Formats: sequence, structure tokens, C-alpha cells
Amino acid sequence: MKRNANSWARFVDEIGNPELTYAEIAKRLKISIATVCIWAKSLRLPPRRRGRRRQIEPSVRNQLLLRTARTISPGQAAVQFQISKQRVSRLMRRWEGWPAAQLVTSLSSG
Repeated sequence: MKRNANSWARFVDEIGNPELTYAEIAKRLKISIATVCIWAKSLRLPPRRRGRRRQIEPSVRNQLLLRTARTISPGQAAVQFQISKQRVSRLMRRWEGWPAAQLVTSLSSG
């Protein structure tokens, strides 16, 4: 796609949003991902991070598991959820700072 003033201005607006991926920008502007990458390079922008985005909160299943592990014991929680104690330990370390009061509030209130 040739760069015209309108598409370039929209691209500059979209690329400024760090929450958007190249694929999302390409879809919004109806251009290819390669074009987004080339245009970003022409602006001398650093490449976007690759891979899955980091979770900000545990999934509902992991919230239930964490609540169970904190209530009884990690070993019993592992047996109940049919996973290894090592996995429970890793999840507890991963979500160590996650407040226990917030765990599964939506399930207990509904």
C-alpha cells in the first residue's frame, strides 16, 4: 500500500498506543502486518515485544486453587486439583502478592 497522508497520520496515532499489537494495527488500518513493521522501522521505533502478554490476575481456576492451597495445604490442593505439588508451589510464588481477599470474589458473591 502506498503511503498517503491520511493513512500515515492514522498509523502514527495507532503506533503510539503500546497496548496494540502490529496485527491489531494492521487490521484497523486494513494493511498488512509487514507494512506496519516496515513503517514502524521507518520511524526508527523499537520492535514490539513478542509472545503472550503477561496476565494481571490469575484465571478463575487458579484463583480457586490458590484459595484452596492457602486454606488447607498446598499438597492437599494439588491432590484435589489433580496437579503436582510443584505446580501448586509455582503458582503460589507467581501470585504471591495477589491479595487473598480478591480471590474469587465474583464467584462467592454470585
